[in-house]
Amino acid sequence: MKPALAFRQPHYPKSWQELPNGAAILSAIEASLQPWWQKFFGYHLLKIGALSNEISCQQSPIKHQVSCCVSGELGAENVHKVDIVGELDDLPILEHSVDVCLLSHALEFSLDPHHVIREANRVLIPNGYLVITGFNPLSLAGLNRFIPYRKKQTPWNEQFFSPMRVKDWLHLMGYEILMDE
Repeated sequence: MKPALAFRQPHYPKSWQELPNGAAILSAIEASLQPWWQKFFGYHLLKIGALSNEISCQQSPIKHQVSCCVSGELGAENVHKVDIVGELDDLPILEHSVDVCLLSHALEFSLDPHHVIREANRVLIPNGYLVITGFNPLSLAGLNRFIPYRKKQTPWNEQFFSPMRVKDWLHLMGYEILMDE
């Protein structure tokens, strides 16, 4: 099994438009999450990363929604939409202060995905919700990594993690998996 730790600085996209079929992927993620927003409750929802920032959470009863991005991943069009600028693996947020964390494709584009999950876990309240989206390496999008001319292009040049591997990480931290698509 390949180590999760990246050996080079990944290129985190500033928006969904930087990804091939980004608008379609965003639309599919929003459709998948739509029925879940009403089930999440609390006072604070944290969107971690520029891609998470663009996901619509209007159906959520949580009114205080905060976006946290790394300064290097902010595009000119997103600067005014971000509430907090900080590192994804060292969030400038108090421990146990967030009810829901949204990590959309943050693991593929991070140096240490384990640490990103641990940091999201640190800021979540007990029994909080962690929402993770990502590319499945066993899907058609994941299999594109084996096409020679795409190996060097984003997102296929980054590391994809199988759902079983991410679930294993979450089980080790005591999470209960509510949905896996």
